[in-house]
Amino acid sequence: MLRPALLRLAVLATVAVSSPAAAQITVQFFNGIPAAPPALGGSFGGLTAFCTRTISSIQFTSVTDFTTFVSSNCPGAPAGFNGFSFGARFTGAFTAASAGSFTFTGSADDGNSFWIGGTNWRSSWGDQSGTYSFNATLAAGPANTFQIDYYANSFGFSFLTVNLPTGVTYTPTTVIPEPGAVPLVATGLALLVAARRRRR
Repeated sequence: MLRPALLRLAVLATVAVSSPAAAQITVQFFNGIPAAPPALGGSFGGLTAFCTRTISSIQFTSVTDFTTFVSSNCPGAPAGFNGFSFGARFTGAFTAASAGSFTFTGSADDGNSFWIGGTNWRSSWGDQSGTYSFNATLAAGPANTFQIDYYANSFGFSFLTVNLPTGVTYTPTTVIPEPGAVPLVATGLALLVAARRRRR
């Protein structure tokens, strides 16, 4: 019979790579601004992202928020990045408690475009500053994928916030096993099978 400590290790080995992670949004930063709002799944004006990271919400309330995030998380950022004349793309999914129309609000400076569930619900691709509000139809469940494109131009202000309506949350992502984790799962399963056989 397997020792209790070894049995616990076997159980941990089988579940360690299958636990859900915290809600995540993928953000990409670009050193440039597309002339037109990007298409769903299309390139960001032909630009290559200099940084890709995950975040839990979209709440960049000032240029300082952008510069602090980039300086702390993006070693490949252009020299002298100052939070102006750049673009960003946010992708992920929303979970809706029920199907229906929901009102999204927030603030932006400058251009922004919102794709949700394959539909472009808002496209305001121009230099501007202020709040926004738009309605979007969501299906019940976690599969409402989104693509939010944004740019900040010139000097002055840079911010983007997204406030989720009641009944809508960011869809949690699932941990993808690292290559070295697959043998760990196999080992855990083997140990559990051995334990059950010894009990017979």
